[in-house]
Amino acid sequence: MKLEYIFPKEIEEAKRNRTPLVIPVGTIEYHGPHCSFGCDTLVALGLLERLEKEMEIIVAPPVWYSPSSYAVAGP
Repeated sequence: MKLEYIFPKEIEEAKRNRTPLVIPVGTIEYHGPHCSFGCDTLVALGLLERLEKEMEIIVAPPVWYSPSSYAVAGP
């Protein structure tokens, strides 16, 4: 179940059932010409979409972040 599609009554039911809310998180960064910039987050989101078919979870919208280049690489 995707959080952005849920109605308030479904949230209340999920709370009663103690349904986990899972937040996919990942970076937007360059990995090379073979990957999209958001591949880390897309992998996390894809795994949760598969898990959603196996068990009752609520998948929140992804949180995208990016490291500061100056902190992880040279100029």
